[in-house]
Amino acid sequence: MVNNDITVTEGWFEPLMEALKAHPEYGWVASKILRGSVTMNWGVISSTLFLKEAMDKVGPFDERFSQGIGWEDNDYLLRFWLCGYKPHGVHKSTVYHPPEAVTLKAVHGDTMAEKYTRNQKLFVEKWGPDVMQIDWTDVPYD
Repeated sequence: MVNNDITVTEGWFEPLMEALKAHPEYGWVASKILRGSVTMNWGVISSTLFLKEAMDKVGPFDERFSQGIGWEDNDYLLRFWLCGYKPHGVHKSTVYHPPEAVTLKAVHGDTMAEKYTRNQKLFVEKWGPDVMQIDWTDVPYD
């Protein structure tokens, strides 16, 4: 899965495939995402390769998150963990993502913060307040 605003680099796909073939227990692997000079937390779904069997077990994305922005990534990642998978980031796979101001703000305008808050509230209602203590940056990279 590659978001429509991602720019892939030469050779970005092969390391994802190699990692998932070597470690099917991951269930999903994601590219390193560069946003300007910032490396983003890989736990977002912007450039991800999923194992079909894992997706079949975890199920589809929760469509309730589609009416806002944000937290659908966290929801899906948490569901993979709860099904016993160990998603990983892959340093050898790099993609570029434009700054949020270019993409999200352009699409959602002044409603961006409201939609983000809506999805955050939905996430907490679904999983409970303790889930907000998860350190999403403490997820392994290969």
